[in-house]
Amino acid sequence: MDELVRWLGEQLDEDEQLAQASDPELNQFLSRIEPLSSEMAAEARHIAAHRPARVLREVQANRRRLERHTPQMMVGRNSDPADPTTYVLGCPLCQVTILDGDDWPCVELRDMVAGYVDRAGCREEWKP
Repeated sequence: MDELVRWLGEQLDEDEQLAQASDPELNQFLSRIEPLSSEMAAEARHIAAHRPARVLREVQANRRRLERHTPQMMVGRNSDPADPTTYVLGCPLCQVTILDGDDWPCVELRDMVAGYVDRAGCREEWKP
C-alpha cells in the first residue's frame, strides 16, 4: 500500500475515534455555560457545528474518496508498456494520460491532505 494512502487512513481513523468518544450531549452542555465572551461563544458554535455525527459522515466520505483514488502502477512516460517493473504510481481516476514520474499523488488526495498538514508524518511532497 502506498504510504500516503496508509497515512491518510490513519488520520481518518483518528478523527473517527475522537468523534466516537465525544460527549453526545455537547450542544446541551455548551448552551448551559454562562457567561460566554463573544470569542468563547463563537468557538462554542464552531464546536457544536462540528459535532461527532458530522465528523463521522465526513470520515466515511473521505474513506470512499481515498478508496477511489488509491494508486496503482501505471505506464509512465519513461515506462516500457511490456515491462511492469518500469511503471509508476498513478491514480486510476485522475491520471488518464501517460504519467510523468511525479504525477502522484493526484489532486484529489492532495486536497484531502490539506486538512491534516499539521499532523505528524505529513510529508511536504503530499501537500497541495
